[in-house]
Amino acid sequence: MKFIINETGKSEELTIIDSKTGMDWSSDLIGNSGAVGDYIHYDDAAGAYRIGQEDFDWWAEYISMYERYQEALDALREQYGADAVDDILTRPELWLSDDYTAHEQELQAQLDAIREELGEGETE
Repeated sequence: MKFIINETGKSEELTIIDSKTGMDWSSDLIGNSGAVGDYIHYDDAAGAYRIGQEDFDWWAEYISMYERYQEALDALREQYGADAVDDILTRPELWLSDDYTAHEQELQAQLDAIREELGEGETE
């Protein structure tokens, strides 16, 4: 997703790749948050979205956090099997809220629940 930083005019890009499909889903992620139209606006002439530096940095960190989560989740799927892991993730109490600022803790809770249930936390 292409951006122009309001304060500097600098062109930047945010990308998040789905580990299963290889597709960039940054537009879906950011668009579904409600940010587009709120504090992110499309500039037809520039062919990019306009955003403040602070907000851009927040999204860059969010994507970095999510990529770390995805790597950990992929490792758990490899270790325990995708079906076992995905069965745990379908539980409503582990679904993500609409509050994107809470997602880091919610994603960690997902990883913790998987590890607890599938035995990674056990010591021998």
